[in-house]
Amino acid sequence: MPPEDAARALGAVRSLFGIADGAEISIECNPGSIKSAKKHLGALREVGINRVTVGAQSFDSKSLKFLGRIHTSSQTVKFFDAVREAGFVSAGLDLIYGLPGQSVSDWQSDLEMALSLNPDHVSLYCLEITPGTPLGSALEAGEFEELPPETQAEMYNAARETLASFGLIQYEISNFAYPGHECRHNLAYWTGGDYIGAGIAACSHLGGWRWENERDPAAYEAKIAAGMLPHSYGELLSPGRRLRESAVMALRTAAGFRPPAPATRESVALIRNLEHLAAQGLLRKSVFGSFHLPAELCFVSDEIFAKIV
Repeated sequence: MPPEDAARALGAVRSLFGIADGAEISIECNPGSIKSAKKHLGALREVGINRVTVGAQSFDSKSLKFLGRIHTSSQTVKFFDAVREAGFVSAGLDLIYGLPGQSVSDWQSDLEMALSLNPDHVSLYCLEITPGTPLGSALEAGEFEELPPETQAEMYNAARETLASFGLIQYEISNFAYPGHECRHNLAYWTGGDYIGAGIAACSHLGGWRWENERDPAAYEAKIAAGMLPHSYGELLSPGRRLRESAVMALRTAAGFRPPAPATRESVALIRNLEHLAAQGLLRKSVFGSFHLPAELCFVSDEIFAKIV
């Protein structure tokens, strides 16, 4: 995104909603997509952006090629140095693990390289291959084999230990940060907050209403031109569904989920289910009444969450 476009977007937000003092304003960057990183990042900082997430994904050339990334490991290092020089308040890295042929030691090398850059925040994502995508088609054609889940889990647990040894706190299943550098907009999602997404395919949630904008650019533009909201889908969540989804999202975080008071029919049913899962060892209940996902079960959390939603 050119800095002038970022300034225009922020100007629109400021005029329509206002921007609170100390607001966190984030942008994601790919190391290979900016020709003059120092100049570009400096300009983004000047227009008000104060947080950057860099899509490093990997520091291994074979892994980057497999993922179809256009940058190299050395470009990531130089780019991150430029991020630091520009003076952003928070600078983070995104990493992907569980790639075909990747060993635990390969992943450990990726982690050590990432940590040598001293990021404020690290997000970890296990490779997911979706049918119908280029990777999905290559998998169906037998061009590679997926890494066994057991190896992926070993990588995840190795990352948790390594990042903790550097002082990065796991505040959510896939996210680690030094205190004060947690990602605010993600925390809003995990705590059931409201958010407005602008643009093609953007998702929003407001007071129990959830909607998504058109994914097709032509359909999106046609609705805008006709003076319509460019929504493609929308639903009003029932109190029970909203509570269950809030529980699942909160259970992703280290803070866990504390049932709201006063008790309602929906919350009583949910608590009964959560206590049943706790009795099975799939959740833990604190003396204060909050529920937490055991650290050793983070990698299989989706299976547990499916029993709640």
